[in-house]
Amino acid sequence: MSGYVFVVLAIIFVVVLFGMIFYGASTLMRRLNEQLREDKREPSKKALGELESRYARGEIDRVEFESKLRDIEKAPREDEERDDK
Repeated sequence: MSGYVFVVLAIIFVVVLFGMIFYGASTLMRRLNEQLREDKREPSKKALGELESRYARGEIDRVEFESKLRDIEKAPREDEERDDK
């Protein structure tokens, strides 16, 4: 009888172990996917930050700032391009 108990405990251990591995892998993949999505949105934020810095330093005037700001806002995002396909 003690042999059966060991086998049952071993099976339970393996199932729990694989469950933990699966859970960890799926959580890691979900977080990496979220991070990739955020990174794809970053270029417009970086461009806007650089534009505001140049305007604050006086490198560009208000007309040029507003023109470039409209260009940044018009720029299609990668996720919007995918929706069109």
